[in-house]
Amino acid sequence: MSKKKAHIIRSSCKGCHECVELCPSEAISFEDGGACIDPDRCTGCGSCVTICRFDAIVLRT
Repeated sequence: MSKKKAHIIRSSCKGCHECVELCPSEAISFEDGGACIDPDRCTGCGSCVTICRFDAIVLRT
């Protein structure tokens, strides 16, 4: 498991839901018009970073 976790840049999130559907650990939900990541469930796999075409998700420690 990675020490890095995904973080949402809310101002960049366009609400496409692709990351929510893709996340293998079901760590991403959709609240208040944007994606939210549960850091306890995020494994840092980076799938969401790869699929986000708006560069709204980053991995960081």
